[in-house]
Amino acid sequence: MPKKRVFFLNWAGHDLRPAKKFSDEIIMITKGDQDLFELDRLRYRIRESLTRHNFNTDTDYLVLSGSSIMTYIVGTIMGEQFQHVTVLLWDAKKQTYKVQDHSPKTNKI
Repeated sequence: MPKKRVFFLNWAGHDLRPAKKFSDEIIMITKGDQDLFELDRLRYRIRESLTRHNFNTDTDYLVLSGSSIMTYIVGTIMGEQFQHVTVLLWDAKKQTYKVQDHSPKTNKI
C-alpha cells in the first residue's frame, strides 16, 4: 500500500509539526512568494509538481495554504484530474488539522 504524504499548496514557513501527525513525508508544491499575475505559469508549476510527485488521492492529503487564487487553481486541477481529494483544514482554535474529503466533480463534502 502506498505511503501517505502531506502536500502543502504553498509553504511559507508554516510549522510542520501538526501536519506530521498525518505523515512524516511533507511535500511543498510551491514555496514562498508566487507571481499571482502569471496564472498560466503558476498553474503549470502546480500541475507539474503534483505530477512529478505522483499525487495520489487515495492516500495523499492536500493542505490549502497560500493565496486564494492558488486554492482556486489547485481546485480546478483536482476537478479535472481526480474524483476526490482529502484536504487537511487548519482549525485555529484547536491548533490542529481536520481531515475533510471532497469530491470536486460533484462538489460534495
